Amino acid sequence: MMATRVNNQKVARKRKQSGKLLPYRVFISHSSLDKWIAGQMAEKVAEAGADYWLDVRDLPGGGDIRQEITQGVHECQEVIILFSPNSINSHWVSFEIGAASAKRKYLTPILNNVDYNSIPLIQGIKAIDLNDFGQYLTELRKRIKKRGQRQK
Repeated sequence: MMATRVNNQKVARKRKQSGKLLPYRVFISHSSLDKWIAGQMAEKVAEAGADYWLDVRDLPGGGDIRQEITQGVHECQEVIILFSPNSINSHWVSFEIGAASAKRKYLTPILNNVDYNSIPLIQGIKAIDLNDFGQYLTELRKRIKKRGQRQK
């Protein structure tokens, strides 16, 4: 598993050096108790034309969690955070928000059964209700298209 990850990183570096446009990637932050919802969100992100980073797929067993998350955020163009009653006090979700902020990533909070005003970390950032996830996907498609046009 570790050799595969190292090889994947080498391939990614080669693609960057060759000048080919890397896929637009979205980091999906969530509580492990919400992994089914996060998986559904990941499928929709992929259908919209972006790759994604999701812990169940991209975090290897035995890996350094902090390092893997930091690297995952670094490799993504943006981050979505699924806020739910399960994630609102999650240490890892807070860490992922910090990593995204440090890297100045585009950040979209997705709210699932929580009140925007109850989350001090995201005050001043436009949030989208999970029931309106289609709105996020429409905006994501526009950002992917805009990025593609800039790279031509």
